[in-house]
Amino acid sequence: METKYRILVIDDEQVVHDVISKHLGKKGYDVHHAFNGEEGLLVCTSVQPSVILLDLKMPVMNGLEFLDKFREQFSFPCSIIAVTGHAGDVDFEKCFKNGIMSFLHKPFSLYELIGVIDSSINLQRTQHSLLKELSERKSVEEKHLQLLDDFEAIFENAPFGIAYLDCEFNIIKMNRFLYNITGFQPKDIVGKPCYETVGEYAADNAKGGMEKVCSFCKVAESLMTGEPTAVERPMGKNFLKLTTIPLFDKDKSISHFLEVIEDITWQKEAEGKIVRHYQIQGTINSILQISIEPIPLKDVLQQVLELVLSIPRFSFQSKGSIHLVDDTTHTLVLCAHHNYSEPLLTICDVIPFGRCLCGLAASTGEIIHAETVDERHTIRYDTMAPHGHYCIPIVHNNKVLGVFNMYITEGHKRSSEEEEFLSAIANTISGVIVRNQRNAEIREREEHFRSVVESTKNAIITINSSGNITFWNKAAENMFGYTFDEIRSAPVAKIIPERFRKGHIEGMDRVLKTGEARVIGEMIELFGLRKDGSEFPIEFSVARWKASTGIYFTAVLVDITKRKQAEETLAESFENLRKALGGVIQTLSMALEAKDPYTAGHQNRVADLSRAIAIEMGLSHHQIEGIRMAGAIHDVGKIWVPSEILSKPGKLHESEFMLIKNHSFVGYEILSTVEFPWPIDKIVLQHHEKLDGSGYPQGLKGEEILIEARIICVADIVEAMSSHRPYRPSLGMDIALEEIVSNKGILYDIYVVDACLRLFKEKGFTFKDSPKYNQSPRQNKYDTKANTNKLNNAVNIKA
Repeated sequence: METKYRILVIDDEQVVHDVISKHLGKKGYDVHHAFNGEEGLLVCTSVQPSVILLDLKMPVMNGLEFLDKFREQFSFPCSIIAVTGHAGDVDFEKCFKNGIMSFLHKPFSLYELIGVIDSSINLQRTQHSLLKELSERKSVEEKHLQLLDDFEAIFENAPFGIAYLDCEFNIIKMNRFLYNITGFQPKDIVGKPCYETVGEYAADNAKGGMEKVCSFCKVAESLMTGEPTAVERPMGKNFLKLTTIPLFDKDKSISHFLEVIEDITWQKEAEGKIVRHYQIQGTINSILQISIEPIPLKDVLQQVLELVLSIPRFSFQSKGSIHLVDDTTHTLVLCAHHNYSEPLLTICDVIPFGRCLCGLAASTGEIIHAETVDERHTIRYDTMAPHGHYCIPIVHNNKVLGVFNMYITEGHKRSSEEEEFLSAIANTISGVIVRNQRNAEIREREEHFRSVVESTKNAIITINSSGNITFWNKAAENMFGYTFDEIRSAPVAKIIPERFRKGHIEGMDRVLKTGEARVIGEMIELFGLRKDGSEFPIEFSVARWKASTGIYFTAVLVDITKRKQAEETLAESFENLRKALGGVIQTLSMALEAKDPYTAGHQNRVADLSRAIAIEMGLSHHQIEGIRMAGAIHDVGKIWVPSEILSKPGKLHESEFMLIKNHSFVGYEILSTVEFPWPIDKIVLQHHEKLDGSGYPQGLKGEEILIEARIICVADIVEAMSSHRPYRPSLGMDIALEEIVSNKGILYDIYVVDACLRLFKEKGFTFKDSPKYNQSPRQNKYDTKANTNKLNNAVNIKA
């Protein structure tokens, strides 16, 4: 959009304002008005006009005064045209010095007005364009200078060398990198041929002379071909890459050369490491390939030794050995060797730790290097040639397994590169040795396991998760009548009787779905099914294990036919013994009953309550049976007490009471002569002992008293207090139970008392007049016959 220029008219005549405003407004100018210099300054503050038409003679502030103030206050570009009607009175020199650009004399025509305005505007436009162009040129020059500065900084600080050469190969400029790498200063090198800085020359045979032409790079080749060239060269400890780039003038002739020199030492070192690692890996792969061959370890080590000695890049003498550690003698034993003479084979066959170089490597666990036969080389012989050694310990998990010994030429310096290679080989050999040892152990264990499995009389069977047989030893063949070939992959249900197969299938399904296995680790009795269809009892345990091919179950089975037969014989013998013991108990009880009928009934009732308490406490069947028998004769010692004392209705004298108290010891004396499977005699002896030691006859306390005696003690108290006595009537069951509650933990065992209370208060236990329980199990939970099955056919002793 075209700019609308602002015109300020400063004149004290209104007619001048009207005429100018009318005609300039039609031309599109924005006209502003002021009638003296002061008003004009105010308008300039807000408007900043492009052109000012200034009347030189005005009241308040004339034109020249306005110019002075205007130049002081404002700096924006503005063309000022003086308007005057008295040209003779005008000081033109002063006007031009104050910035007047032209004059317009009154009266003036429209064309004069428009002409002088347009000329001023065009002049402003031209000035603006020139100033803009100058500003842009200055900006470009500043940027160019900045680029030159940047280029110079890049040139000087580049991480590679840059040299600028003329066509005569003279150095025009060279950066700091090259000064540092060559050691020259600028004054020593600028303006001189580049080949003088390198000092390498080549003859130009084509010209028949010995001109100094640099052989370090290919600048001459670039000169002839006009193409960039590159070459890689060593320089001192560094390795450089030199790229020569020809530069051309407008005639397409080579005017200069740009040399770019990169230090590629680290690249070459990395390449060298890659090559070394590749060689190490190749050697290791070859060693591993040898190690998987089915040959003895000594043969493996011999091939490994010969493989390493065949590598040409190392300064080895194609001579060496591998010793392995004998832990029992703490020595190194020669296992592999190459180019060893007879004397060497003899003296190096066994080397103690710490002796010579190999022994030092074994004892320290460190690489031993020797440039020559020095004082450490303690094993020597007359015809031994000069040489050096690398002795590398073969280590696994900080344990020295052996020593890898390499002969080197005399004076050969220690090399980290060689040690890296030899250490990698030694580590690989250690892995080969350990794997060989472990494989030998595995083979030994497999053989041991196989011999055990095949020689055991127990059948060992393995099935998979489908229930099919995958392993079957000789004992299984003898036990079931099937050979492994006959039973292989067959379902295990084939050796299980029909009535047990459903349970087996359900159990397998539960194990596979939930992981729950009730029989794992347990001894289970079952019946097996032979090939001929006969059944026989077996006992087995099952182990569950996982392999890459799935889940397996291995069972060890024992034919328990003979054991079952022996158990039946033993059970029959036990029954006979039980009957005999029962007879003894019955005899003793009858003997006491004949003397004191009351005591016999009391014993039977105490026996029943004691057995019920024992059941409530969860004691074993064996203990329950012993308590029952002990309770039935716990007062047998009273047989020595005179009848008149036992049935005396009145109060006993102290001597009479002491005689009665002696019945526990008398009972013990009687029963200790009989071989019971329970401590009947001690139970009878202790049945009047109390927890606090106030009982008799021994005054035992707490855990010193047998649990069986503690049970009979409570049962005796409850029965005695709740039953009729010759010297008093029954005190009642409530009084009896109150007695044991009030003295619980003091005189009577806490758990026994709690069990007794549960029997009477929760489970309806009652004493029967008869020692035989003829009621049904529904009437009395603790009836002898009702608990026969629960006690696993417990013997019912008739009181």
